[in-house]
Amino acid sequence: MRNLGGLRTSRSGVRGKGASAVEVGTPNALEKLAPGREAAIGATLYEHPTPGAVWAYRQAGLNWLWLDTEHMPNDDATVRGVAEAALHFEIPLLVRVRDVRAAPLSRMLDFGASGIIVPRVESAEEALLAVRACHYPPHGCRGIGLLPRFCPD
Repeated sequence: MRNLGGLRTSRSGVRGKGASAVEVGTPNALEKLAPGREAAIGATLYEHPTPGAVWAYRQAGLNWLWLDTEHMPNDDATVRGVAEAALHFEIPLLVRVRDVRAAPLSRMLDFGASGIIVPRVESAEEALLAVRACHYPPHGCRGIGLLPRFCPD
């Protein structure tokens, strides 16, 4: 574990240069999936990222889903529809964003994503920027409505 501006990070079990897992606040829906460290089964919404696909995966017994906006042409409307369905069917959704900029990260969370996958994190500073973009003050710089944000984009 190491401390990045009050946020703890750990590289255990995480692959990729500069990748890190972050512990902030209370457990989220993903952390509640596998009590006793049992396996949680998930899938990507690759070919058909629709609310109907979310329902079908939930009916099949999957525990979580992820949606790619880095390599796939999934726009905000697609992400929002899938995220709303995931919230409705109570299945956590991760969204992989294109890069570490603050605005897309917080927007995916605003849509209802349970978590964010940030690609190509090359330094502790980039990891901290991503984490801060996902949390409200005092742990981050995510804004609410008309209130100002203080994250560099």
